[in-house]
Amino acid sequence: MKRDLLIGSVLAALAMFVWGFLFWTTPLGKAAMTPGADPDRVQRALDELFPTDGVYFVPDLSEGESQERWLERHRRGPLGMVIVRKAGADPMDPLLFFNGFLHQLITCVLIAWLLGKAAPALPGWGAKAGFVTLAGFAATFWAHAGDPIWFYQPWKFHLLAMLYDLVAWALAGAILARFARTE
Repeated sequence: MKRDLLIGSVLAALAMFVWGFLFWTTPLGKAAMTPGADPDRVQRALDELFPTDGVYFVPDLSEGESQERWLERHRRGPLGMVIVRKAGADPMDPLLFFNGFLHQLITCVLIAWLLGKAAPALPGWGAKAGFVTLAGFAATFWAHAGDPIWFYQPWKFHLLAMLYDLVAWALAGAILARFARTE
């Protein structure tokens, strides 16, 4: 059973990898993003305004600033969460794709392990695939719904990211269910 689930995990990770490429390189994935204006100016501003790699909240509660002033700026807006990496990166770096696949593989191994534990109680392929899809939905909902709630991020991005995740989990579930034995 362990060998079968490991093979299933590799195949499920491959399916997730292909799905990720298809989703994020088509208009569907691009619809999750809001196009910016003047990218060179934005990059110069990021470099000038944010001194190091990090996650910056706008407005932030600056040292020495009164909480009342921060609340006033927060209520007035605009609000932002800026994630800065000062060094550039090659978006086509093979190591990036390897690490992305490794992330998906580890995720599939973990869910396959849980599926292996639950398989005896799940009657048939549909129940097993549903188990993985439901577990994936729970993880997806946890990971994406909090940011629009707590950090006022746009729902559009997170709803499309949830769609991407849910399909990825359903693909993994369909494949892993084939390899999960009940005996």
